[in-house]
Amino acid sequence: PKVPLHHGPPVNSHYELQVRIPVIGQQKFSLKILSESVAELVIEGMLSVRDKVNYRVNHANGELAFELSDETKGIMKKFRTRLEKAAYCSITDTPSISVRPPLPRSIQLRLQRTST
Repeated sequence: PKVPLHHGPPVNSHYELQVRIPVIGQQKFSLKILSESVAELVIEGMLSVRDKVNYRVNHANGELAFELSDETKGIMKKFRTRLEKAAYCSITDTPSISVRPPLPRSIQLRLQRTST
């Protein structure tokens, strides 16, 4: 059997990043992996979100397909901001999120694993 090149983040792992995003300001992104297909996404700051997100790992490239709740999509829309895509690098144990604020280009966020 062929071994997949990429696998998803370990269950029960937790990642965070504090970042200043133009227009929106200081934000804290937290991602907690609840299972091999569900994660909890928490965004704190002016933009405030708490969502359980279903995700799937593309084993060929490490990209994560995900579906945000309608409530989260509505909150993001108020700020004219989108989460465009997500990925996970199993080599560096780093999830990344592409955020599109109300600007001409996206911002790549790389979350760091926490010990909690």
